[in-house]
Amino acid sequence: MYSNETFDPLSKTLAIKIQVAPKTFLSNFAGTGQTRKRSPTITMALATEITEKIYKNYWFFDDERRIGQIELAEHLTHAMWAIPDELAKSCGSKLHDIRHPAIKEVAETLDKSLLAKWRMEFVSMDKRPRYYRG
Repeated sequence: MYSNETFDPLSKTLAIKIQVAPKTFLSNFAGTGQTRKRSPTITMALATEITEKIYKNYWFFDDERRIGQIELAEHLTHAMWAIPDELAKSCGSKLHDIRHPAIKEVAETLDKSLLAKWRMEFVSMDKRPRYYRG
């Protein structure tokens, strides 16, 4: 899907979660929905949806305190709302050539925003052995 070698795992995960989010969430975040305006409420719902998906494996810390899911969702909401309108509109485009680079750029922006504020740690929730064939 993405071939850039510098695309790190958190950015890739964020991009995938944005891509598979419900179409109404993405179009209202982008301002390409029925009202043609960006919706702060739906942006918060999209940020909550993304947070629920990444919270299990990506842990964020402020010193030794683990950041809660609500605090993470609020930060993502503010970071997503700060994204320029043109970039957000490109995320809601129906054209694949426009939408994918825009989503990738939004994901990288969110990644930088999260890592600038907190320390991140990846935690695998897979308890099976590496070569499990069950």
